[in-house]
Amino acid sequence: MFFAIPDKEKKVNCMKIYNLDKLNELSGGDMEFAQAIAMTFIEETPEDVVQLSNGIKAHDFTATYQAAHKIKPNLDLFGVANAHADILKIEILARENASFDEIEPLFERSKQVIDQLVEELKADFGL
Repeated sequence: MFFAIPDKEKKVNCMKIYNLDKLNELSGGDMEFAQAIAMTFIEETPEDVVQLSNGIKAHDFTATYQAAHKIKPNLDLFGVANAHADILKIEILARENASFDEIEPLFERSKQVIDQLVEELKADFGL
């Protein structure tokens, strides 16, 4: 399976952690729009991850929920199912005022994926 990336001559294999199926559907294949979405993700999501980390460190369920809620749809848009599932679980646990002992490992795992996603998007979109 191949995923579309900005350089139409370049194809990548399944080793990428993301796919652009939903983004292509949303954009109608408009790569300028896709690039703008990728740029926004790259610019905003690392700060959202910091906010999530701060909420977790402070054991602040509201801040944790809000940051997870903001990150979640972006991961879905880029087809990153594993990190999306972890962030969704964080969102649910924070909303239910569950244990931060459950939230912390989910955050660490999803943060690694998000960091990798940011780097892949930068490289693939030339940002």
